[in-house]
Amino acid sequence: MWRVYTLRYYIQLLNNLKSGKIAPVNLFYGPEGYLREQAIYQYKKELVAPETADFNFDLLDGQEASEEDVAAAASSPPMLGERRLVVVRRARFFASSPRGGAKAKGKKQQKSSPLLEYIVAPLSTTCLIFETGDSVDRRKKAFKEISGYGGALEFSKLKTPEIIKWITQLGRRGGKDVSRPAAELLAARCSDMYDIKNEMEKLISYKGTGESINEDDVCFIVTDRGEENIFAVVDALGTQNYVKALDGIRYLLLRKESPQAILGMLARQVRLILQAGELSVIGCSFAEISKQMKVPNFVCKNALAQSKNFKTEELVSLLRGMLQVDEHVKTGKQEFYPAMEMLLLDSCIK
Repeated sequence: MWRVYTLRYYIQLLNNLKSGKIAPVNLFYGPEGYLREQAIYQYKKELVAPETADFNFDLLDGQEASEEDVAAAASSPPMLGERRLVVVRRARFFASSPRGGAKAKGKKQQKSSPLLEYIVAPLSTTCLIFETGDSVDRRKKAFKEISGYGGALEFSKLKTPEIIKWITQLGRRGGKDVSRPAAELLAARCSDMYDIKNEMEKLISYKGTGESINEDDVCFIVTDRGEENIFAVVDALGTQNYVKALDGIRYLLLRKESPQAILGMLARQVRLILQAGELSVIGCSFAEISKQMKVPNFVCKNALAQSKNFKTEELVSLLRGMLQVDEHVKTGKQEFYPAMEMLLLDSCIK
């Protein structure tokens, strides 16, 4: 079983494909949908000639297709070609079984499953790919069998350095140099690789004949995400600007951010400020602080700047207040917005 934590391992997958090291059954799972999509595209491009796709390529919906449907499609021999490719999107067959129920019956059903029987003895001329963004149960026999082929591949979210590198590569393909601050800001404003690719296409088009993409370009073209607005909320708290801080919370709610997400982003920023302040006090350089915090430079820079506006006890009190808001909202004692009004007012008064 592989885990895709960096583009290097994704490239390894493509190298194996081109060299003919192809597992008969594959499971592509995990949260990074863009890379899963690209992997399937490359498999189809490599294994199925366009003129034989009608015969040798099947695309099934894993939420609708039965185990028998999948096994039947995979068991069919190729026509006018060497291989068939069967892709099962949104595959549900590897999710954890519900707790309780007839455990023995579940095991019996698993042993007699037509899909499991196929996975154990797959057709050599078929490449079967299951795709899902959900978590999978690694204890299932089907998962273990696929892992034995080397076909179970987890597409985890890429880490920031790899995202920055990928953004730079996208820029070069479009004839543009992307500055490091611009790449970091773009990564922070985008939720996934799909977003990044779409926004890079806009930026490249916007720059026209220009050779570089800088921070100002990203600020102008790419809509800010909730996390950036959290910076503004904390900035407002640091200057005791209650109205501006509350406006920031209201803006996030209008963007359909959930109360849990808002509290999570706010708590994360407060913790970053605490960490940055503590490291600064003991004499760490900016480079050392950024490295230890494992965040983009502009995030570290903001946290350091904001740490000068708060005492440690104020930040700790704010964190405790957020925990109380979370508890009161979950238990129905308070609505989220009135609770945040009181928390922000209390923070600004202190």
